[in-house]
Amino acid sequence: MWFVVECCGLACVVITYLTVIIVQIGVVRVGIWDDLLAGEKGAYIHFAIFMYHCFMIFASHFKCMTSEPGILPKNVEKLKLSLMHEQVQKLYKEVSTFAVKVKEEDEKMKQEIFDSSSEFSDGEEEPDSEEEQEKQKLRAKKKAMKA
Repeated sequence: MWFVVECCGLACVVITYLTVIIVQIGVVRVGIWDDLLAGEKGAYIHFAIFMYHCFMIFASHFKCMTSEPGILPKNVEKLKLSLMHEQVQKLYKEVSTFAVKVKEEDEKMKQEIFDSSSEFSDGEEEPDSEEEQEKQKLRAKKKAMKA
């Protein structure tokens, strides 16, 4: 069973189940209670159908809450582009190509950031303006002259 215990999820469960229970009590007590006490067959049919739907709400919510998202059955075939509409095929290929390009650019940017951060790894920060760059160069020259 897959179930993540977190505050937001538990709050949603409590709110969902309380809402269904309150609606169930309201419909039964206000809507069909008098007819049930009178023994009408229609009220019993209505009660049975309504209780079935309440049960299905609880069961489906519990199933969604305790099953891992994103899992496909083992017998599901891979996506077949040949069965898709022509425009969908074109869109799918464009999205796939774009995703690969974005991933490559992301890796390139990470490498550039890593390379630039290693240049200033001796405790000095990267200068923001030209003035600060010049001041930093002067400090480096003074250090070199002292040594």
